[in-house]
Amino acid sequence: MNTKQMVLPGEIKFSEVADFLATGAVISIPANRDKQGRKMIFVNPARLTSETDSSIARAKSFMFLMEKEVTSVQSQRNGFVVILDMAGCSPTAFDRASLKLLMSIFEESFPARFKQIYLVNTPWWLSIVYAVVQLFLKPKLRERIVRLKTQEELREHVEESELPISLGGHKGFDLEAWVKQMKALST
Repeated sequence: MNTKQMVLPGEIKFSEVADFLATGAVISIPANRDKQGRKMIFVNPARLTSETDSSIARAKSFMFLMEKEVTSVQSQRNGFVVILDMAGCSPTAFDRASLKLLMSIFEESFPARFKQIYLVNTPWWLSIVYAVVQLFLKPKLRERIVRLKTQEELREHVEESELPISLGGHKGFDLEAWVKQMKALST
């Protein structure tokens, strides 16, 4: 039994993740791909709230999105990129249980091909956290984590037209409409 089956048994229903998705902490902009055609999932831990956040809520929401996105042949072939926007994020957004659960999902529990994890707008303290976290990562995943110092570096991998405005791009994003779309995909 893998981590997903142990922690998140059965199909994840929209009602279980609606509040978390409404925070915008984890989003996938429809038809949005990087320069290599990989589907992008955007994560912004600064948007987490104590009312909607828990290790299980994070994992369920991430898995819910991935299950919706993995149905695309292009996503299956080209894989996924996670863009972790650390702007305004505090160290308290990363508890040990959440990190362990999410890393196990990345490494063993989901049939998606995670090609890259970009860390953007990284605060000074991330070096300390990452130094510890990387000790527990499998080498393959460790190699896929790339720390970008600036948003300009991110644009080397993703067209400006595909990036949300919050990351220096031109893509507008209506969170409320997106949540409604995710709900519609679930029925």
